[in-house]
Amino acid sequence: MKPRITHLLFSLAPGGMENGVVNTINLLQKEFDFSVICLERTGSFEKRLPPNVRVYQLHKRPGKNLWIAFRIRKILVTEKTEIIHTHNFATHLYGTLAVLGKKIRVIAGEHGELYLRPRTREDLFLRKALALRTTKFHAVSDSLRQRLAVLTGFDPKKIALTPNGVDTQLFQPIPKREAEAALELTPSRFTLGVAGRLIPSKNHRFLFQALCEIKDRLPKFRLLVAGDGPLKKELLKTGASLGLKDYLVFLGHCSKMHLFYPALDLLVHPSLSEGFSNVILEAMSCGVPVLAADIPANQEVIEEEYDGFFFNPAKPFTLSEKIFYLTQRPERLFSAGQKARAKILARYPLKKMVEDYRRLYWQVLEKNEDFGSPLPPPKNTGWL
Repeated sequence: MKPRITHLLFSLAPGGMENGVVNTINLLQKEFDFSVICLERTGSFEKRLPPNVRVYQLHKRPGKNLWIAFRIRKILVTEKTEIIHTHNFATHLYGTLAVLGKKIRVIAGEHGELYLRPRTREDLFLRKALALRTTKFHAVSDSLRQRLAVLTGFDPKKIALTPNGVDTQLFQPIPKREAEAALELTPSRFTLGVAGRLIPSKNHRFLFQALCEIKDRLPKFRLLVAGDGPLKKELLKTGASLGLKDYLVFLGHCSKMHLFYPALDLLVHPSLSEGFSNVILEAMSCGVPVLAADIPANQEVIEEEYDGFFFNPAKPFTLSEKIFYLTQRPERLFSAGQKARAKILARYPLKKMVEDYRRLYWQVLEKNEDFGSPLPPPKNTGWL
């Protein structure tokens, strides 16, 4: 009988973390059984899961609701779960409460929410308390791992590092005109792009303000906005008030991101709260250069002026000036894109990420504290 792992997350709506969970399940299903519990609702990514993966939705309302832990506990017992794999703080809290008194191991993943949550005394107390019942932590970037160690009191070496990976066969370079045609877009001389949920932390307004400053110096461009969210109406109004209405193309949720990136000359990633951005990895895999906020997690992926570019998020004018600078230097964009693709192929392929999680699961199941110790050889899962 295969070990059963239950993932606990808010939903299966499109997102980078959710994409990673789905990919891991799909590529490890021959070695483990999986279930998924969504605190709120499922989402369109449920359709990508194998038919034998049971998905539960608890319809949790906003705010704290500790009774949810009892519902989670009942599901875990019914599913005969051996590991509950939580993702970010809230699911870690409910998942840990659910397993009290049970011999169910807890893996707690941190994907970037640490940058958003305030460091209150209550938060610090809860994290240290939860750590006492947590079998293993993992983080998607080294900067998150170091921060998590401070908050939990764990030795950073005992927190597994599990960087995100990208499907380099799906996300690969194709001609810009071909991508534009596939997305039914008219050809453009210079196309910028931004991708992510339309929420405050993704910093779309910051990008719009930067473009407003240079639109008269750079008249022939457009910005493709991929993603949906609660700020859509507000951002439409903001774009219009800044005189950008004719430059912005809102695509909504884009199911063809492998075509979205190649339609760009430059991806701008203004988000300030990234753990290890899937958007950046996917764009780089498509050979598209990235201009990103100069924050620790992004520094682990991009090398300035080599395979990508940074702007200083503390100085708004640097983004507009950097965009203008790069639009005048297509040879640098082309070179950075080629080097970006090579880096992804070498360091961040999807199969490496999946192998990291496979090793993590077996380590926890065997209670082996050394993350680098020998483990059972991988079965023929079809992806190695």
